[in-house]
Amino acid sequence: GVAMPRVDLSRADLRGASLEGAQAEAGCFQGAQLRGARLRGAGLRYGEFDNACLDECDLSGCDLRGAQLADALARKASFVGAALDSSQMPRADLRGADFSDAAVTHADLSRAQLGAARFSGASLQGSKLHRADDAGALWGTANLTGVERTDRELAAAEDFTAARPR
Repeated sequence: GVAMPRVDLSRADLRGASLEGAQAEAGCFQGAQLRGARLRGAGLRYGEFDNACLDECDLSGCDLRGAQLADALARKASFVGAALDSSQMPRADLRGADFSDAAVTHADLSRAQLGAARFSGASLQGSKLHRADDAGALWGTANLTGVERTDRELAAAEDFTAARPR
């Protein structure tokens, strides 16, 4: 693949682009439009994808360790067999994404939307799923050892607002 270390493609329109096997470690893709892009096997370690659109992207086999995906849209994206260890995905919309056989250890998926996402064979050991919306997520044979979650009662307590005295 093409070597593009520390490339700045923030806010770039890369819809449908083929960047398979590209080596863009620590690249900046903040706010980029990557809908339907093919990044299979790309080296994107420590990449910045905050607020990027990765809907329907093929990120299978990618190295996304330590990547930043806060507030990213990755609906129906494929992360099959990808390395996402220590990645940060708070508030990401990952509905319908496929994380089968992916390594997602010690990652932060707090407040992420995970409806219909597939995690069969994935390892999420030590990851944070605080207040993640995982209704309808398919966990299958995922390893969830040490995963931190917020239970419904605690969430209700966090959201509690006392009535104002009259």
